[in-house]
Amino acid sequence: MSSEIVYRTAEKKDEEGVLEFLREHYYTDEPLSKNDGYHDAEYEDFSVGLIKGGTSTVAVLNGQIVGVRLALPDRKDNQVSAAFNKKPTSAYERIFGLVNVLETRSNVFERYKVDLVMQRHGLGVRRNFRGQGIAKRLLEENMKLAKEKGFSVYACDCTSLYSARLCENLGMKQTATLEFTEYCDENGSPYYNPEPPHDLARSYVKRL
Repeated sequence: MSSEIVYRTAEKKDEEGVLEFLREHYYTDEPLSKNDGYHDAEYEDFSVGLIKGGTSTVAVLNGQIVGVRLALPDRKDNQVSAAFNKKPTSAYERIFGLVNVLETRSNVFERYKVDLVMQRHGLGVRRNFRGQGIAKRLLEENMKLAKEKGFSVYACDCTSLYSARLCENLGMKQTATLEFTEYCDENGSPYYNPEPPHDLARSYVKRL
């Protein structure tokens, strides 16, 4: 058996493995999901559904998924997060509502004068494989994939300080921030209060 990690475009055959990965190694550790403590089937369906678009990347070792980079095309006239600009009624709407605020501030389409960007949805590495540079490689490979598909701008919304640092290390430009205490319900209570060091959400962009 090979001991070399293979980085490739996620395919339909990966859907079950990606779902298992998300449940065991992403939702349990991503700051907002961990804080929310939810298991949201609608959010899972959306995430796994991104695979069919051919814009996500997986890291595979001996048939096991050890890392995932989910991404999707986002269009100026059909921005995914813009559909969640109302008061959320579910965990799925809650996370995308925050993303909508952040992406509105980032204003990537006007800032870079484009109608289409590759947007990061999620990035994670299997717990016992962390610290080996897999996340960085996943992001680099996904940027290559985006460029091959004709994207000129690559965007990341980061709710984790660790993913924000990774974006900075890859030369991405910070375009917006949102303190978690700014995103509140009708009573003024923040929807999220993640554990330190995750202090705020950040958007990053890079020209490809």
